[in-house]
Amino acid sequence: MKIGYQEQLFMIIVGIFLLITGVWALGSKKGLYVFGSIAGIVFVLVALQYLNRGKAIVLKLHPDEKVLLEEIGVKATLKYANKSEIAPECKVTLTNLRVIVGKRILFSPEYRESYHFYFTERNKQIPSPINFTAVVASLSINSVSVKSRKDKPFIHLKTASNLASMQYAELYIEGVEKFIEELK
Repeated sequence: MKIGYQEQLFMIIVGIFLLITGVWALGSKKGLYVFGSIAGIVFVLVALQYLNRGKAIVLKLHPDEKVLLEEIGVKATLKYANKSEIAPECKVTLTNLRVIVGKRILFSPEYRESYHFYFTERNKQIPSPINFTAVVASLSINSVSVKSRKDKPFIHLKTASNLASMQYAELYIEGVEKFIEELK
């Protein structure tokens, strides 16, 4: 099991809650109920994690779709109209029809498909952006560019209008040149 920053932060916060409620439980009956509730929730989460270990999440490809490039451990920055999101460890998959960004699941080596960027030139119809599993956005191949910040190149995906109000995504991948080459 890979323990990264997100897992460490989660364990620290849960540990602090258990410590505080444990001390509170020593002095009152209400504190004991709260401690028992939090301990029960933690037990259920650990049990679910144990039961789901080793189950592979498979990328579902559309007909006529081929994987061109895949990279793990990518930092992604996503800019919405009113907020920004940083995903520190992602899996980026470039296919001939779309770019898929998967965020790593907490306490797991698996990645969940979180963002789908469909190329308008290569798709006759973009799937509905109302999707409970991922944010769907469309973009033009011409809007994919290479930019640089502090001498570190990254892929800049400028999206067209979408329901999620996402403006752009930045993918800090190692093979920037290969990504652009495969895209053309």
